[in-house]
Amino acid sequence: PGLSSVNLTGARLEANGQCSIEVNVTSSTVGTHGGLTVSNGVPGISMSFSNSFITVGNSSRLTITIDNSGNAAAAQGLALSIVLPEGLEFPPVSNLSADCLNSNLTTTSNTLSFSGGILALGTTCVIGVDVLATNAGLKEVTTSNLTGSSPSFFTGGFATTQLDVQREFLVKSFIDDPVAPGDE
Repeated sequence: PGLSSVNLTGARLEANGQCSIEVNVTSSTVGTHGGLTVSNGVPGISMSFSNSFITVGNSSRLTITIDNSGNAAAAQGLALSIVLPEGLEFPPVSNLSADCLNSNLTTTSNTLSFSGGILALGTTCVIGVDVLATNAGLKEVTTSNLTGSSPSFFTGGFATTQLDVQREFLVKSFIDDPVAPGDE
């Protein structure tokens, strides 16, 4: 048994700064506990952005981790999908990658599909893709439930993360026309 809460005190954050706190959460009780879904013999899933705060026109790397480290059998036929909310898209060159065995991974402008994945017992695999912000706002990205076909058909949990997209308010540039000191 561990702790049931996390406290942060005395922290300071500068204007427009950002802070991330990561906590490993486990449960020995099967079921859904807030955003954590616990199942016996089913791989877990988590997702995060490399930078959760960006400006319009920029990209952040989305990483999805499928974790079979707590299971005693391989998982096969793994599948999931993501439909991006309005204001986010997968760019034409999205640097799509997956280190899961036998994976079939595709994207359209707003959809990612992963299928056929095989994950050995006690291992994890990572899916990565760039996401481009096309308008401002707090964007929530959620996967479908992770499914698999072996050792028997299962429907596992899903993952959710957020991307805070801001507009650039000040863009400065300088003219390449040198002026001598004292001149205008």
